[in-house]
Amino acid sequence: MDKIYDAIIIGAGPSGITASIYLKRSGVDFLLFDNGMPGGKVNYTYQVENYLGFENINGSDLAFKLYQQLIYNKILLKTEKITLVKKEGDIFKVETNKKVYLSRTILVASGTRERKLHVEGEDKFFGKGVSTCAVCDGNFYKGQKIAVIGAGNSAFEEALYLSSLSDQVFIIHRSDTFRADQLLCQKVENNMNIHLKYPYVVKEILGDDHVSSLRLENTLSHQEEVFDCRAVFTYIGSEANTSFIEDKRILDSNGFIEVNGEMESRLEGLFASGDVTSKHLRQIAVASGDGALAATSINRYLKEKF
Repeated sequence: MDKIYDAIIIGAGPSGITASIYLKRSGVDFLLFDNGMPGGKVNYTYQVENYLGFENINGSDLAFKLYQQLIYNKILLKTEKITLVKKEGDIFKVETNKKVYLSRTILVASGTRERKLHVEGEDKFFGKGVSTCAVCDGNFYKGQKIAVIGAGNSAFEEALYLSSLSDQVFIIHRSDTFRADQLLCQKVENNMNIHLKYPYVVKEILGDDHVSSLRLENTLSHQEEVFDCRAVFTYIGSEANTSFIEDKRILDSNGFIEVNGEMESRLEGLFASGDVTSKHLRQIAVASGDGALAATSINRYLKEKF
């Protein structure tokens, strides 16, 4: 008979790692999965300035500290991709790209992925000038003309990072209203290497074997122009990593998992925490708190149910 674990955690970002530490300390028999680097999106963040205990820390350094906590607590991270989660009776069946696991509870902490522009040329030039990670790819475009698409915190944070590599960083947005925090807006406005270009939307990404320009449309006049650039970094929002969940009834209209105050979904035994849940604020501090709460709820559920 296949072993049945008490819990399976899907995702080793701040939320999943926090939950795993709490479950480990509670003596719960669990597995932690992620098919990427521990720390999740924290790895690809240039600077973190709003996380308790650190005035300022590089994202990859913070991610490494999270990984060190896994090692300190003797928590094994299984690098397998989850392909399906479904409930059969009181037990969950979790399929990965390697094998099948059984568990009494599930914590989905799988986070998000960057939303696409869905314009011609985006897929063709991905990795050839199109990117969603300035920290990963920005160094390839030192001194070159760079476009950043978006107007939220991620777009402004990555533009600030790119401004250390080039004096030709252009933030392109559909209006003159920006969603980024006031402090970030001030930093961008005071940065001589960053230029705001609005109100424009991207209609097409152009090039031969690499990005050479963008076809833009003015949202007021509807006139089009060709904007020369060597790279385009897109930050227009996120989509939930929930495609592996069989029961779509637990998702909201945007694909995020709906939970109550105890991090419980509508499917008994399935919990969710962090950015993958339906919420208004997605931050490291929030994700970590979610993970602690979810682990506590899982521990209580196991004691009452099993």
